[in-house]
Amino acid sequence: MFDRPEDAAADAARAVNLLRAATRPGAFSSTIGRAYLALGRALQAHGKRDEALGSAAEHLQSALGPDHPDTLSAPRLGDLDVKSKWIAGRSHSF
Repeated sequence: MFDRPEDAAADAARAVNLLRAATRPGAFSSTIGRAYLALGRALQAHGKRDEALGSAAEHLQSALGPDHPDTLSAPRLGDLDVKSKWIAGRSHSF
C-alpha cells in the first residue's frame, strides 16, 4: 500500500464513500472506521494530514469500544484523545 500512497488514498476514499452511502446517517461502523484508518494512513504516507484518522478513531471507538485493539491502533490527530472524549460523551453520540 505504501509504495503508491496516491493510489492507496484514492482506493480508501472510494471505500469510505461506498460504505458511508450504504450506512444509515449518524451510525458508527467498525468497517467504516477501518476504511477511514486506511485512508488516513495512506494520506500520512503521502505526507498529508487529514481528519480521516480522527473519523477512524470515532467510528472504531463507538462501534468496538475504546480499548479494542483496532481503536487503539488508530493514531490521533492533533489533540484528539478518543478515549477521554468517549468517556466524557458516553450519554450521546459525537
